[in-house]
Amino acid sequence: KCEHEMNGVKYFEYVPHSEDFERRLAQSKFASMPGFARSGTGYVALQGDHGLISFRNIKLRVLPPK
Repeated sequence: KCEHEMNGVKYFEYVPHSEDFERRLAQSKFASMPGFARSGTGYVALQGDHGLISFRNIKLRVLPPK
């Protein structure tokens, strides 16, 4: 399960590759990108849509397998 939160406000949550996720992906601007959200491992990407953007206090940790 993934949750997107900014400044203490949860904007949305989803389960990757669930039926709902696949439907939303098919209707999004990312539908034409082969391999989008398909890799189990990879890189962290930070995105800003407009103008100057800054990031700070980013902490990553590996979660233990279930």
